[in-house]
Amino acid sequence: LSKRFLPVIFTEEQYNIRNLEKLWEHIADHLEEDKDFHGLIDEMESFQKDEEYESKCFKTIENYLKTNKKKLILFIDNIGDLFKKFKDKENHRLREVLLTSSEIRIVGASSEVLEHTYDYSKPFFDFFTFARFQYGTSPHVRVLNAATLRVRQTDTVARR
Repeated sequence: LSKRFLPVIFTEEQYNIRNLEKLWEHIADHLEEDKDFHGLIDEMESFQKDEEYESKCFKTIENYLKTNKKKLILFIDNIGDLFKKFKDKENHRLREVLLTSSEIRIVGASSEVLEHTYDYSKPFFDFFTFARFQYGTSPHVRVLNAATLRVRQTDTVARR
């Protein structure tokens, strides 16, 4: 990925992310490993008791991204599980963020068709672009797997 993009990988074992606030906190933890994002968590913690904590967390992350001319790409495995954990209000808010902010994008994976994408009453109805992959058979899958491996290797090197 280009130096402009910051990947954050969420594996399927992200049991601690049970609401949108925790998603932003997890992202901040990851971003703060980069020297340009030092102070992000402290700034977010300064309004932890605020009624608008979630929206202020996102706005703080977004401002850091803009200041550093970076874009965030979230790679979320089993994205449907995340949607199920979030309340409807949080899913609507996430949709709003994705529609209004050019600083954040999501690449999600699911082994099943997600109700949130075909049920008209759900926030993500007809929202995402889909690509179906048969494991290991498509050239696109091989490219995606290679990109994921590079991201993971970069992430491992950055943590050392």
